[in-house]
Amino acid sequence: MKPKLLKILIILAIIFVAGYLIFQASTTFVNPYIPISDLKNDTEAYYGREIQVIGNVTGPLTGDSESLKFTLKDGEDDIIVSYKGPIPQNFMEGINVVVIGELDSEGQLIANQILTKCPSKYVT
Repeated sequence: MKPKLLKILIILAIIFVAGYLIFQASTTFVNPYIPISDLKNDTEAYYGREIQVIGNVTGPLTGDSESLKFTLKDGEDDIIVSYKGPIPQNFMEGINVVVIGELDSEGQLIANQILTKCPSKYVT
């Protein structure tokens, strides 16, 4: 194979791989917040997909240091959230959180990540 043709093939392969990685990154991490009312109205559309839901934590909070079950409320609608993993340090009833996870067959959100805000950063 000629050296010039080999260089062109290598450059094309690099461009293809870079394009594929950019596409994967943009489709994986661009995941908008879904209102709880949308989840309640069309559960089947979100079943089996990773989703992000934002809302306020309401009680009762049940569980231990490695698992948690609570209700997430967004305006008038709410959803039950189950989470297994380390509980965020400033997690408590009444705070605003982002829950990332999947809906199960019963319409419950099985979280794999809970994101909280640090209140000290936002106090004036």
